[in-house]
Amino acid sequence: MRFRLVIILVFTVLCLALTGFGQSLRILQTTDLHGHFEGVGEEDAGWLRLATLINKKGAEAGERNTLLIDCGDTIQGSFTSAHSQGMIAVAMLQHLRYDVWAPGNHELDFGVEQMARLTDRAGAMVVNGNLRLIRAGYERQFPAFRVFDRGGLRVAVIGANSGYLDNWHWGEHVTGWQVESAVSMLERELQRLSMIPGLDLIVLAIHQGWQPNDPRGVNEVVEIARRFPEIDLILGGHTHREFPGRRIGPRTWYVQAGAHGRHLGVVDVDFDARSRTVRNSTSYLLEVEPTTPRCARAEAALAAWLEPARQAAAETVGLLAAPVTARGRLGRSSRTSELLSRAIAAASQAEVVIHGRLSGADLEAGPVSRADVFRLVPYENKIGILNLTRSELVKIIDEQMAMRRSYAAGGVYGLFVDLDENERVSGLFDRDGAPLPSDDRLYRTAFNSYTLAGGGGRFPVLRQLAERAEHEGWSESTGIWTRDAVVDYLRANPELIVEPVRWLR
Repeated sequence: MRFRLVIILVFTVLCLALTGFGQSLRILQTTDLHGHFEGVGEEDAGWLRLATLINKKGAEAGERNTLLIDCGDTIQGSFTSAHSQGMIAVAMLQHLRYDVWAPGNHELDFGVEQMARLTDRAGAMVVNGNLRLIRAGYERQFPAFRVFDRGGLRVAVIGANSGYLDNWHWGEHVTGWQVESAVSMLERELQRLSMIPGLDLIVLAIHQGWQPNDPRGVNEVVEIARRFPEIDLILGGHTHREFPGRRIGPRTWYVQAGAHGRHLGVVDVDFDARSRTVRNSTSYLLEVEPTTPRCARAEAALAAWLEPARQAAAETVGLLAAPVTARGRLGRSSRTSELLSRAIAAASQAEVVIHGRLSGADLEAGPVSRADVFRLVPYENKIGILNLTRSELVKIIDEQMAMRRSYAAGGVYGLFVDLDENERVSGLFDRDGAPLPSDDRLYRTAFNSYTLAGGGGRFPVLRQLAERAEHEGWSESTGIWTRDAVVDYLRANPELIVEPVRWLR
């Protein structure tokens, strides 16, 4: 018996020697979940079903050999999540025991105070080195990285948001936080990491995507991979694209798990513990199949948020006598942009509205629920006002028309606009058909907050005017959410028929 035990021990030692004392680590990634818990149709699987795969792949490797990481835009994008202003998403992160949450740009959509509440509740999992919250009596500097001992490896995970944040937010949503570029943050934090002994792997969890052709400069991943080859793995996000794994830069591996809970990113690292080197790594995206069941434990854990959200989503807020369709040209034949503009004008007492569609959703004739309105207005935009002269209106409308093929562009409501053959403004007229006098008065003009921020770099003329207006005191942040304006308008106008006016001629 003893001889047999000795033989087994010798054989085990020989196997370990031959295999180089191999260790393995499994990294699971989610990103851009946008609060999609229950999914919409076959293409939108949802977090409750994705949770089944997370639990399965984590159990295969074992808790001590697994890291679970989310790369942001987690809390906003569904009625379910908006109903609790993102709190349900943090509850899910906690239930599934995420190791790292690297928040994205949409984590600020409910305001800085709410982001402070959410990140306070999430606790140590929040890793975000280039974003700082600063409000009266409150300052939160998130840790830039955390170091984990998993799978026999010592792993540093750095978290980063987008340095482009101020191009998406306006008004009160741009106060109370500071952001720097991910590149400048990494220059500092990688130097700190170099002083930590025994690190085997450096992972960057970033709410940015690998996009070689990026004229607006939103994503820094290409530059990061080139400048910082010591980063072994980048887990990306923001662009909603799917990358099972590819080499970028001199040696960095890149993975991105798409959006809305359709895929789970899986990275398996095979490590030689004796030489302290990675022997082999594989990565893939695991798809949520139509037959993948929801995670019953997660659904039970979230019941206190899910059921009230379902009830609120079904509430009827209006009645349409005819459908409102997203088809048609903005400011000419789009019933959706006409409805949104009417609602914004009514809520803000604006004379002019520059606005477009916020989704491709249609509203059928009959009762309209809160969930229907959310599909029409899926973003947490507020209404902002600029008091503009005639010449400033011309500049803004020309810029919108130049970008008319972009989803972010808006039409015009409240003014008749003559356009020349190049679709540039040749004349402006009031509702009665009288030409607007040249800069003799100011026109109260409404926009959504995203457009006023420059629409992600698309509208620099408008952004410059908005900044000057704010500085000189002729702008106003109404505090009114666009979605609430639509609900109020539907309630005030029962059996509504929306006939678009041809404002652009």
